[in-house]
Amino acid sequence: MSTLGASELLQVWERGQSLRAPERALLLLDATAPATSPGDLPVGQRDGQLLALRERLFGRGMVSIMACPGCGEKLELSLDTRQFTVSGDSPKELLLERGGFRIRFRVPIGADLVACAAESGVAAAERQLLRRCLLETSLHEHSIDADDLPEDLVEGLTQAMAEVDPGADLQVSATCPACECRWESTFDIVTFLWTELQDWAIRVLRDVHALASVYGWTEREVLELSPWRRRLYLQLVGR
Repeated sequence: MSTLGASELLQVWERGQSLRAPERALLLLDATAPATSPGDLPVGQRDGQLLALRERLFGRGMVSIMACPGCGEKLELSLDTRQFTVSGDSPKELLLERGGFRIRFRVPIGADLVACAAESGVAAAERQLLRRCLLETSLHEHSIDADDLPEDLVEGLTQAMAEVDPGADLQVSATCPACECRWESTFDIVTFLWTELQDWAIRVLRDVHALASVYGWTEREVLELSPWRRRLYLQLVGR
């Protein structure tokens, strides 16, 4: 995984402004690990690479703000990029046989989430995702449509996918100090990392504006400074 300079990272951030979260995930990985074809990675592996990228950009420690579902208290939860389960290689095909049904399927990949992001509503996106992951569906050796699968079988498929690719659903545990409520919450590394990148980009562009206004430097000249030298110049101009 390559490390992007400040100018390159700003270009990635700018290109991602009009994109949805699954597209931003692939944009970040395409820029830093293009040889891996991130769109073809199972979601757990994709998110594992995003955690590694986050560590390279901003370090291991993370702070997530969440509200207690019991009393609404806002909590700051300290996290570490290495505390999460990162999925290894997943089988290319899986088989589920139950009650005469025979279903060949695979786990969702990054490109699936991009394709489903345009769907209107969660239910429609989930149906589209399931359709994309089904390779063969039959009942007593007769092909059937994905919409004809019973709900309990769909739940079985979802559970099987989660077991094979556990990193696709990153969970954090929290306890509220105010009401002692305990719960688990999904940690969305894509949104978390993009929010951090957004905050970083705005800070850097403000630094560029401040130094360019005083010294007459171009954006490129400011960005070529090391973070340490840039910070020192900002102190000298009273920022």
